[in-house]
Amino acid sequence: MLIKKNHTPMKNTKNEKHLFSFLNRIPVPKRFSTLRFKLILSFLIPIAFIILLGVASYQMSATGLANKYRDTATQVINKTAEYIDFGLETVENTSLEYLNDKNIISYITYSYKDNAADMIQVKKTIQNDFVVKSMVDKFIGDIYIIPDNGVTISSISTLKQDGVYKEIIENDFGKQLTKTNFIWSGVKPFMDEILGTDNSDYALRLSRKFPSHPAILVIDVNADTIKQTIEDTNLDETGILAFVTHDGKEISKNNIDEISFSNYEFYKNAVEKEDPQGSEYVNINGKSYLFMYSKIGESGAMICAMIPEATITSQADNIKQITIFIVIIACII
Repeated sequence: MLIKKNHTPMKNTKNEKHLFSFLNRIPVPKRFSTLRFKLILSFLIPIAFIILLGVASYQMSATGLANKYRDTATQVINKTAEYIDFGLETVENTSLEYLNDKNIISYITYSYKDNAADMIQVKKTIQNDFVVKSMVDKFIGDIYIIPDNGVTISSISTLKQDGVYKEIIENDFGKQLTKTNFIWSGVKPFMDEILGTDNSDYALRLSRKFPSHPAILVIDVNADTIKQTIEDTNLDETGILAFVTHDGKEISKNNIDEISFSNYEFYKNAVEKEDPQGSEYVNINGKSYLFMYSKIGESGAMICAMIPEATITSQADNIKQITIFIVIIACII
């Protein structure tokens, strides 16, 4: 019985040799086939891997450090916003107490119009209460009661001008106040003129209309308290930190270039966003910054910060320098 031999593998081998035979015809420069070149190549390959390892380590470290820095800065900003929000809540609560204060109600309803002595005593009581409140609560500055009948009382003095309430109510600000019952504002030249105040005297102002009586309550937020809070915030000195009201008033620190947040589109976008906190990289005058914000309750104000990207990535520069040093040593060896 004859057994046929299978010669297929040999044919395949011959075909494969024929298929790749063109590689032998490719001219190879002699310098690439020398022993010297092979030795150099054997040294360059591990050096290349060292460089790749260094670049990968630097990028991973830079990303990790940047994220850690970002998280830490965000926590600082959020805590600052929460602290100021707590202070503004005390201002709101104080305003609600005054809406139901018996002495204030008696004064604005002119209950003592037939008894001058009692009227004078009520005015003094109200003013003394305002003075004590502004001394006890560091967030509260000056307080004003503006009635339709009678003169305006404040923690500073009794303002003598009449017709103030009507003037406010007929103004656009007063019309808005009538609709909303209360307004937080940072910049209102009209009200400064009425009350004889300067915009720098306060950081924020709460105006509240009495729901059942023709009178307006105004409470100023102490500017020094907000300034001190901003100054005490532990943020890198290269970064800018600011308290910004919805109408453009800013109290900031480290703002050497006098950058105004409210002038930039990224700030306006943050105001429109529903998110109470956020961050993004922005470009100003050719420099990259990390912009962060945290909204302060319902006041419309925000804590904003900008930190140069170079400051954030600088912490990874040591790794970069070490990597370069190792590569140089590897090349020398």
